[in-house]
Amino acid sequence: MVQQIELVERPFEITEHRARKYLDQRTGRMVLAPLPPEVAAGGLVGSKLSALIAYQKSACHMSYATVQTFLKDVLGLSLSTGQLARVIQKASAALTGPYDELAGALAKQAYLGIDETGHPENGANLWTWCFRADGFAVFRIDPSRGS
Repeated sequence: MVQQIELVERPFEITEHRARKYLDQRTGRMVLAPLPPEVAAGGLVGSKLSALIAYQKSACHMSYATVQTFLKDVLGLSLSTGQLARVIQKASAALTGPYDELAGALAKQAYLGIDETGHPENGANLWTWCFRADGFAVFRIDPSRGS
């Protein structure tokens, strides 16, 4: 048996959702029917593409322009850097709860491995702290090297 891995031609799909317009006979105003809540809350970029963009920005340290170029050149998908920033903001907000939960669990750990390294960003000298517990790690960017 031989296996071969290949990319598919177009690894994404676009789903168009249309809300019906109605004329209110009493007032003469146009009324737009609401979209389903999950569609309205989801926005333009779906969860799997959002996860890819968040991975590229965080784990791969790609700039918005580089992510934008990748999406255009590899996937044939044009998104503005503003849209990419909104995806990252939404992903960051979604991770706040789990991050806070893990950070809160650090104090309850029997042992912690702690290390810091310089983190220059936009001319500022910051520090990336790593707190390693049994089964999880928490990273924190801080302006101080002190505890």
